[in-house]
Amino acid sequence: EFYSMMVKFGGALVVGAPVAVLYRFQREQLAVHWREWMTDRTLQLYNSNRVYYSLERDITGSAGAKETVFGENNGETDPINLLSPENDDASPAARIDNPDQRITEDVRTFTAFSLQLFITIVTSIIDLVSFSLILYSIQPQLF
Repeated sequence: EFYSMMVKFGGALVVGAPVAVLYRFQREQLAVHWREWMTDRTLQLYNSNRVYYSLERDITGSAGAKETVFGENNGETDPINLLSPENDDASPAARIDNPDQRITEDVRTFTAFSLQLFITIVTSIIDLVSFSLILYSIQPQLF
């Protein structure tokens, strides 16, 4: 009986391992293709109608406004002018630095989260249906 169980386990392993690998591969392929498509589409929208010029104009147009944040300096809160010439790191151009890279990172995050959510929902529905069918086959009154 032990050897017959080992043969069944070996058969399940031979069939199950490639299925699991293929599932993972297809999931990653879907994520990559969706991310590529969405990144291309988002960058097309960004480059169409010269959106980057209006983005730059909004930055330079708001340069006259005084923006302050409160920083900590030895326990005291001092206002820091973000647009002052002394604060080169927080200049208006530095606030939106490398927007194409930010777009691709946001798309990557969005597609990864959305794909995980979709797979979780589909897996939950499949589990619900399969367990309901098993319960119905065992005892129809419980269903």
